[in-house]
Amino acid sequence: MSSQNINQLAGHLFRHEAGRMAAVLARLLGSDRLQTAEDIVQDTLVKAMETWRYNGVPDNPSAWLYRVAKNKALDFIRSRQRHDKIHSEIAKEIHSEWTLPTSVNRMFSVPEIEDSQLRMMFATCHASIPEESQIALTLKILGGLSIKEIAHAFLASEETIQKRIARAKDRLREEKINLELPPPHLLADRLDAVLKVIYLLFSEGYHPSESAVEIREDLCEEAMRLAHFLIQNPATHRPKVLALMALMCLQAARFDSRSSAEGPITLELQDRSRWSQRLMNEGFRLLEQASEGDELSEYHVEAAIASVHMKAASFEDTTGTNSCHSTTSSKI
Repeated sequence: MSSQNINQLAGHLFRHEAGRMAAVLARLLGSDRLQTAEDIVQDTLVKAMETWRYNGVPDNPSAWLYRVAKNKALDFIRSRQRHDKIHSEIAKEIHSEWTLPTSVNRMFSVPEIEDSQLRMMFATCHASIPEESQIALTLKILGGLSIKEIAHAFLASEETIQKRIARAKDRLREEKINLELPPPHLLADRLDAVLKVIYLLFSEGYHPSESAVEIREDLCEEAMRLAHFLIQNPATHRPKVLALMALMCLQAARFDSRSSAEGPITLELQDRSRWSQRLMNEGFRLLEQASEGDELSEYHVEAAIASVHMKAASFEDTTGTNSCHSTTSSKI
């Protein structure tokens, strides 16, 4: 495999695995060492590109990345134990060399990785962090977006985004914010910020700011994966979460029909036979569930509009039915 292909593979894996590794590492080391967690993830990617170029790509590259990240975390914890303490929820477990390897391995198990990402989402959306900084940090840590991509999503300069992320990290460290779900009375506000992050992540994939392709499905899939975590957790299984997931399913159902060799294809010209029936049905099902109760969010409205177009036999059938469709959402 050429160096270029290896770099592309490493970049693709990094996009999928960076958020998972960063969340686990931050949970191991404490939210005050979020930068250290990011550094370990970055070092792991660099090592992958260097090693794979000479030794070839391993049979399970994702497992290779996790193994290297775990070893780097172990080295860091061991070096720090001689000088200062690790402030995290499992600090006691990793204090002893007898329990350290086992505890770190357990934290990298699939259930703990998923739990860590959910905790990270709510930590980066803590009330003490300004909303714009919340979103920027979460997009960078869990979504794996670059500063340039986040700046495009916010219609802001890259310098502004860098400052927002730095402020968010400072607040996490200063406030010693734990990686955990908020109590019920604080959940609603934090959930709104989390949903906005997921919405922006999907939007960046649906309308990429710095890509030669019309759609970046990896970003859209990551947004849907994060939303799935919220749906699976009883505390965050809310109508607005279901509505956002319904919207993303309905939009993702049109991926195969949105582009051609000549460029993007508008809704009225798309081949409806190429729309994913599976995703459409899932979107309809989720929207129906989201309609139970008296909660109405912007995601309900957008998903409902999308469903009208998805159910219609042709674009002409919806002409005039909802003329605001094209302007309802500036993103998705």
